[in-house]
Amino acid sequence: MTSYFKKPVLPVTDGVDLAFWNEVDADVPKFNPRIAQGYAISEMNGVEGYIHNVFKEAVKDFPEGLTYDRGYRCDPFEVYNIMSTRNKNRKNKTVYELSQSDTYLVKYKFYLYGNPLPDVYLFLPYVGEAGIITIKGSKFSISPVLGDMSLSIGADDIFIYMNKTRITFKVFKHMYISSDGTESEYIVWCRAHNNSVKPTTQNKKSSNIHYLFAKFGLTETFLRYGDTNVVVGASSEINTRNYPEEKWVICQSTGVKPPGKSGKHFASDIVLAVPRANYTHMVKSLIVAFFYLVDHFPIHVTPDTIDDTDTWCLLLGYCIFKSNDTVGRTISHIRTHLQSVDSFVDGMVRSWLIKDGIQIEDVYELFAYIVDNFSTLINKAAANIASVENKRLIILRYILHDITEGIIKLGFELAKLARKSKDALTENEVKKLFNAKLKPTLIHRINRNHAEVSSVMSASDCPPFKITSNLIMQSDMSGTKSAKGRGSNFDDSKALHSSIAMVCQFNNLPKSNITGRGRINMYLLIRGEGVIERNPKLFPLLDEIEAIIHR
Repeated sequence: MTSYFKKPVLPVTDGVDLAFWNEVDADVPKFNPRIAQGYAISEMNGVEGYIHNVFKEAVKDFPEGLTYDRGYRCDPFEVYNIMSTRNKNRKNKTVYELSQSDTYLVKYKFYLYGNPLPDVYLFLPYVGEAGIITIKGSKFSISPVLGDMSLSIGADDIFIYMNKTRITFKVFKHMYISSDGTESEYIVWCRAHNNSVKPTTQNKKSSNIHYLFAKFGLTETFLRYGDTNVVVGASSEINTRNYPEEKWVICQSTGVKPPGKSGKHFASDIVLAVPRANYTHMVKSLIVAFFYLVDHFPIHVTPDTIDDTDTWCLLLGYCIFKSNDTVGRTISHIRTHLQSVDSFVDGMVRSWLIKDGIQIEDVYELFAYIVDNFSTLINKAAANIASVENKRLIILRYILHDITEGIIKLGFELAKLARKSKDALTENEVKKLFNAKLKPTLIHRINRNHAEVSSVMSASDCPPFKITSNLIMQSDMSGTKSAKGRGSNFDDSKALHSSIAMVCQFNNLPKSNITGRGRINMYLLIRGEGVIERNPKLFPLLDEIEAIIHR
């Protein structure tokens, strides 16, 4: 298998010009062995460490008294015992799976109030030659995903992958009146709550700033993220006499009924003032989000309620849910939701963001960062939206998704159990949840709904032609999971770009992707955690080609 990237050894025979051969060989570019052999081979060495880190972050949100130690590889006798005691058919007879699966068993140690719990067993994957894995007798290849470590910036949205959720940030416009005239600003919003309600353009949307208000109240939000004090009151109190225009910017609602609002509308008399010296882009974003909520809920948003987080939680519930719950239940639902949101940005997510130069400590700082930089990020990426440079090759995040999802769901269920239980958690309660959410064979699902995993079908015994050259775009990881659907929807991100010649292949196109992004270049330079490096020898040529493309 390895002859395609190693220099062949020629027998010393008459008629062979070794000097000529060596000269030719020295001039021929060499495959990157890390890619040609199968990028999954090097990546899968980090499987145990990745799951360990997920457990370390998840346990921070586990109920008090439940702690995590570490994982230990099991010996063959433990594997036999686990497989023989857990595999039962409907007649309660032991069933043995004789077909091959490239997995090994790891047991994880947990303690409840200092007492050891029964071990939690998980099968973890390994791969063989060319990154091929066998699951229940069938062979599959694992392809790298070309994506961003943290923020993925599209034509009009920003996506972030986190262990506990996936969030797409979008924008819409709203207006308010300031001392300088009518202001029209973007409001960044997202669906951070995993429910079945899908807001349309006419629905009330849950903005990033609304989450900040629900967490901190209005005054503290302006102080934390706008670096300014703010004054809120009635128009009789906040006016140019008390707050002169040369020092203050006074803002109020347009009084126009917002789209999608049903029933009678009346304009609120509430007015907001900020020091003119602090009237920045971020402060404008805070103000427009505030008046968006004023226009939708003029009865609820008053000078007396602006720092009442219960009021903001109630309104956030009205933006998310379509139900007839009582005020108390709605607030309680959002309080529980915020507890979940608090843990969205864990240590792993922070490390991903740091690698992209973004320093944040929690999800609220992330929300504020997106609000303040949304337009800048979109505009900066627009010029090179079709580029496949400045990306990373990612595998573990996707291949271990089923296990990670099970761990996160376990945390949610444990938190729910702790809230309902008046007494301390019992071993049986915790054990029952572990067994329900973390089944040992979760990894066997990787052959279903995983775009990065495909059946091995190749007429050649040379893996780089069709197996190790496969590449999946991050944008194809959502929506369709079948090979037929990948790359079929054309948008600006799939347009022609010179970087395709450096990162991908255009002479070996799969039928499912004719844009050239379906195969990876065997000569691609990568470093560290799959970070793509631009070949300095190609700078002039790539720049010249890109100039021709954009004439």
